Amino acid sequence: CRRRVVTVKVIASSLTIGFGGAAGREGPMVQIGSAIGSVVGRFTNLSQQNIRTLVTCGAAGGIAATFNAPIAAAMFSMEVLIGRVHTGFLLVLLTSLSSCMIARYFLGNFPAFMAPAYDLVSPGELPLYFLMGTLIGFAAMGYIKLLYWSEDVFGAWKFPDWLKPAVGGLLVGLILRFFPQIYGAGFPAIESALWVRFPWELLLALFVAEMVANCATLGSGGSGGVFAPSLYMGAMLGGAFGSLANGLFPEWTAGSGAYAMVGMAAFFAAIAKAPTTSILILFEMTNDYRIMLPLMAAVGGSGYVSHRMSPYSIYTLKLQRRGIDFPGRQADEPAPVARPASSTEPAGA
Repeated sequence: CRRRVVTVKVIASSLTIGFGGAAGREGPMVQIGSAIGSVVGRFTNLSQQNIRTLVTCGAAGGIAATFNAPIAAAMFSMEVLIGRVHTGFLLVLLTSLSSCMIARYFLGNFPAFMAPAYDLVSPGELPLYFLMGTLIGFAAMGYIKLLYWSEDVFGAWKFPDWLKPAVGGLLVGLILRFFPQIYGAGFPAIESALWVRFPWELLLALFVAEMVANCATLGSGGSGGVFAPSLYMGAMLGGAFGSLANGLFPEWTAGSGAYAMVGMAAFFAAIAKAPTTSILILFEMTNDYRIMLPLMAAVGGSGYVSHRMSPYSIYTLKLQRRGIDFPGRQADEPAPVARPASSTEPAGA
């Protein structure tokens, strides 16, 4: 069964993303890597604890190879999938390292995004970054609600399951007619936001377009992840905020590209409740350490809003909706209630 998952995920994700679906690559890569780890563990008759470690290693390897970010990939597996750092972290780190080295051998050693070098222009910017983070936190919570609402809508339709992704694809196609910048994972548009090539009005429009297209893609049953879309939406929102801030305070604020860069981490931190991973992965994806203080301020703001509004991340909420208990659940989180799984459950969440 797990071998079939690997094959089906590769085909379904390639078709979804390759034909323009608004989804990320990391969701399928995490599932494929985890399935491989599970198959290896069961084939070698390992204990359940060791199999769980291999599953975590597989997920880290998939993230590391996809985004050329070995440290953040290992932390992602611990912070998001497990909810804590345990004794298997060394194995996870080694798997992430080896996977990243193989990817670099075949694909080259390049950062995921080529961006200008940004820095903190003035200490007075930090409150602005924190304010931006809080606004992004509210937007991220709205995105999670819309994503699972779309899944419920598609799940309630009495159409054949194979027809639902076609409806979602039609909606995405209509959006692409007006906003071709959201095609696929949208990395070229993110780089354009980092290089300040879009006006703030277009940035806001692209944020809305990406959110609706991603919810249509995943809610209808398309195979993809939420990490790349979260970077996209964070970059667009951050860039729009930065454009307005720079227009009001041009002498002591950086360009909108700096806010777009920081906004990516803030948005993912809010939906995944993973502040450490968010800071590390943006650092590794851009190779720019000088933006670290603004990163911490914005991630702190978005993380605060996220934790105040919901005890669940976009990943653990999916498990809670299915009635599945999960490791790392906090004591103040309500226990999951069993719920029938929908055939159109968002694949990357």
